[in-house]
Amino acid sequence: MKVLTHLCAVTMNPDRDIIEDACICIEGDRIVAVCPTAEMPEPFRTAEHVDCSGKVVVPGMINSGTQPRNPIPLSTYWGRTWAMS
Repeated sequence: MKVLTHLCAVTMNPDRDIIEDACICIEGDRIVAVCPTAEMPEPFRTAEHVDCSGKVVVPGMINSGTQPRNPIPLSTYWGRTWAMS
């Protein structure tokens, strides 16, 4: 078991919640829970923890590197906060 802690998680629930201080609980090759770090399930409290402070986790089916209306490479924006309108 492994837990990624203190990350920002974009969820795939119907409300598309964003959890600012989230943890992702992993068992084998499966994600078994995504929840606030403070609400981590009991069995995972003693598992290996990886501090992911400052990181954002998005669902894998999102191609966040595609900017069809913007020819400037995404790498130009690394380290900056920006949004496309």
